[in-house]
Amino acid sequence: MILAALLILIFSFIAEILLPWWSIAMVAFAIGFGKSPTGWKSFWAGFLGAGFLWWLASGYIHFRTDGILTSKVGEMLTLPLPSLVVLITGLIGGLVGGLAAGAGFHLREIFKKALT
Repeated sequence: MILAALLILIFSFIAEILLPWWSIAMVAFAIGFGKSPTGWKSFWAGFLGAGFLWWLASGYIHFRTDGILTSKVGEMLTLPLPSLVVLITGLIGGLVGGLAAGAGFHLREIFKKALT
């Protein structure tokens, strides 16, 4: 699971340099399809890999702008603390990655049943 999470983090980072934000879903789906032993482990690998990537990216932006961007987004979302934007961003990225990796695992299981 840790190896799959690291692969998702690394390849999603590379993919997001060249592709849109939803490229993390494609990476997590592919790794969930090929690497994960169970559905829950694939979900958690995708959640940790993609969520940690987005949490790091959001934290980097927060500190580079001295919190200006996160405070403005926090005001729009009526959050009590602007730093909650960083946490919510990581959770959204984690859900995208986790659901995509889980879908990849389950598609592989469907193919296994169809071929046997």
